[in-house]
Amino acid sequence: LAVGAPDTTGRVIVYTRIGDGGDFSSPENYQADTSVVGTNSQFGASVALSPSGDFLFVGAPNAANLRTRYKGNILSGTSYSAGEIVNDRGTLWRAKVDVDGSDVSTINKMSQDWERANLIEVDPDGSLTGSILGAVCVYKKEDVGNEYELVTTILSPEPVPDDNFGRMVKCRKDIDGVLRLYIASNEAEGRIYFFDNDTTDGSWKYSRDDNYRGTFNPTENYIKGEIVWYNSTGGADGNRHLWRANKDLPAQSFNETNWELLDQYVDHKGYIPPQDELLNDESDNLGVAGGQKIATSFDVSVDGEVLVVNGEDTLNTNVVSVYRRVNNRYAYYETIETTNLAQEFGSEVAVSANGNAIAINAIRNDDTGTNNGAVFVYRYTGNEYSLNQTLYPPTGEPGELFGISLNFSEENLIIASANGSRFLPTLFDQTIIRSNDTSFDKNTTKFFNKFPNAGTVYIFQNFNNNYLYAEELDWNYDTKNSSTPILLTNAN
Repeated sequence: LAVGAPDTTGRVIVYTRIGDGGDFSSPENYQADTSVVGTNSQFGASVALSPSGDFLFVGAPNAANLRTRYKGNILSGTSYSAGEIVNDRGTLWRAKVDVDGSDVSTINKMSQDWERANLIEVDPDGSLTGSILGAVCVYKKEDVGNEYELVTTILSPEPVPDDNFGRMVKCRKDIDGVLRLYIASNEAEGRIYFFDNDTTDGSWKYSRDDNYRGTFNPTENYIKGEIVWYNSTGGADGNRHLWRANKDLPAQSFNETNWELLDQYVDHKGYIPPQDELLNDESDNLGVAGGQKIATSFDVSVDGEVLVVNGEDTLNTNVVSVYRRVNNRYAYYETIETTNLAQEFGSEVAVSANGNAIAINAIRNDDTGTNNGAVFVYRYTGNEYSLNQTLYPPTGEPGELFGISLNFSEENLIIASANGSRFLPTLFDQTIIRSNDTSFDKNTTKFFNKFPNAGTVYIFQNFNNNYLYAEELDWNYDTKNSSTPILLTNAN
């Protein structure tokens, strides 16, 4: 179990246990390495473990003054040293040799001067880049013992100022056994980037399609199999599609006979939502693409088949977009929205382990009282997600903000409320070892202390595809230093 503490220096505490029934113990502390992520990096603002616990990922969204070999967008006439990385229309390239700016250097997968770069990472031999903000530190568990070692620090593939890359991090293993890392950033109103772990050498790679070349450019040469985005009629409502070259093409105007129309609208870019270069079936009216405040919350099913992300559409309405895997990439599937615009719909989302249920909060829902809150559960019906249940706080405390945090386990839906009151039994004995507590009327009469607005965690159990209230989580409550409970996840 990993817990982040993103204070001034930043740290992560990792607890381990033996067996499912054992106690968590032997905590290991991992401090932010200021030589890597700088000071005040918010190291620990987001934390994730791989399903097996072999990898630990720590987000540092305020990391700055990072050393890297990245040189920005490639510039014609500029010289580059071997090992330096550039961006060409969204694809990362590394110079294989020193490249003289006076030479004509072709940058494509047949080039002798350039090769694809897996990602941008912190490099102690690189240059300081003040424009990059945010990083994710990747730790790997050592072969012996429970300690983790820092192996790389990943930066945004398309760095921009105020990116806050790493503000949310999740990790899943897909049905093919490949580990995938999901990292949220603020770029372009919000994105989720994908990184895959190479099963052969264990390295991490930005999951952008190696054949994707961005918007079609009539002055460029294209190699058979490369993919472009092309708007054949122009304008925001134009005929926008992805095309694959069916042969090697010299620079020329677009001719449909030289290209194959792709019928799957997927994340060839290595992130969602597409925002720019929108396709006909991913227009601004169909979800968070083109909107704002995207991916302040997102979740992924255990096998990575379903990805759910919140945001605001172009009308500033809170919506939740659903993506499903198609040919190992994410395709836009549908959008879930509400007609009640005042209930703060979708500030938190969660998806069940098998991807068949989606929980969406509405903390200012007034159905049972002002700001009591509600959680809507949508279930997959074979072709879409339909509303199956509306859950309300079992106690109905006024202004409870039920649903402030959500999470699924294998069979349960766990829901936190910000202002739920806690009722704890009053103990009349001061002994440390509780073996003979005072009781009344053979323990049929009990006295409770009420702690108003302490925050409550409710557990709803899945029964025949419906979630029924089961119990309230019993957790140690500090009456002097309390705060809203936030639901955490651990490996497995």
